[in-house]
Amino acid sequence: MKHTLTFPNELKNKLEDAFLDSTIKDDWANIGINSVDEMIQRIVSEINKYNPKIIIRDYSFEDEKDIKERVENCGTKSLFNGYFENENGNIDALFFYIEPKMDSANDFLTRQVIPSILGIYKSISSRTKDLHINNMPIYIVNLCTTGRITQDSVKKTIVCTESMGFNYIDIFKNDYRSVINLLDSDGKPVDKISTLHNLNSFLTYKGVNEYFEIDEPNVNIKILGQRLSNSSNVTAELYRYAIRVIPAVYFASVEGYTIDISDLSGINSDRVEVLKEYIENLKLSGGN
Repeated sequence: MKHTLTFPNELKNKLEDAFLDSTIKDDWANIGINSVDEMIQRIVSEINKYNPKIIIRDYSFEDEKDIKERVENCGTKSLFNGYFENENGNIDALFFYIEPKMDSANDFLTRQVIPSILGIYKSISSRTKDLHINNMPIYIVNLCTTGRITQDSVKKTIVCTESMGFNYIDIFKNDYRSVINLLDSDGKPVDKISTLHNLNSFLTYKGVNEYFEIDEPNVNIKILGQRLSNSSNVTAELYRYAIRVIPAVYFASVEGYTIDISDLSGINSDRVEVLKEYIENLKLSGGN
């Protein structure tokens, strides 16, 4: 089905600002992009190449407040969120971008993507039956050329977003899967986290996974709340936390594990309540 891709107005502002930077301008030229309009066209062509079925025929720009309303985001508006509208006038996919200039990349995806996803889920939770927290495909396009995008911490966050089912497209073809560093049962490198045990191995650091525990004999997963309960800023920590816990509960549901979220009791945050609501709905929709 043909689509129009609606970008937030801020995207063009950030691209125009980036093009004034001689280093970024050279990075663009190295991949054959010599103007802001050409970069926008490249974004469209890369998404079409990634998923030929989406067929983006046109694009437009829209005020962020209007986008917030169209996508039913009851949280804070995002300067980084757009949407795909099909021929019937329905929104059936979401767009996010990583800006060309980025002072702090470590938390960019968690700060700019997860709040919108939770805000949308809060609006549609009573009528969605999708086991994913996002009830439609999400495309995240990287436009950043600074060295921060190649840091291991950023790569790990990208891998986690993919494990949530998000589609990640890097305009500059930066590698990020090298941080997975796992082998499958045949001894071949794992290039995508798609099982609970792989996610557990990926998140374990010095023998500890701070996000969940697997009780194999009882086929149970316990979501751990200490990172939230010990945080001085629960909301900010939740965005980092959610990007790791959401794929865990999804995989657990699909693989037949019961899910214990008792550790989240007593953590006072409306965003935590949205996460808990998702997990409870997941259990009712076919999980355990």
